[in-house]
Amino acid sequence: MNLHDILVSISVVDIIGLTGAALIIFGFFRITLGMWTSRSLWYEIDNLAGATLLGIHELLIGAYIPMVLSLMWAIVAIKGLTSFQQRSDEQKLKKALKDRKG
Repeated sequence: MNLHDILVSISVVDIIGLTGAALIIFGFFRITLGMWTSRSLWYEIDNLAGATLLGIHELLIGAYIPMVLSLMWAIVAIKGLTSFQQRSDEQKLKKALKDRKG
């Protein structure tokens, strides 16, 4: 099988899975290079989108055990996004209180 045959045989379902995996890997890569932190909004968005796309791929191909891992990954990313929002709200409140005193 040559490269052309491989590219022609890739389905939409495969593209969904590859995109999800790429998002998770690139998020990890950006953290490793110091471009993002583990508390970065974009890191959490990458993880949530990647895990969701991987979960859809796994559901469509019937890979239920890995789908559970993707579901857990998405839940952790959602928790990360909610804690990001809470940190942001706390920072805004602290700034508002500081501005009131100042």
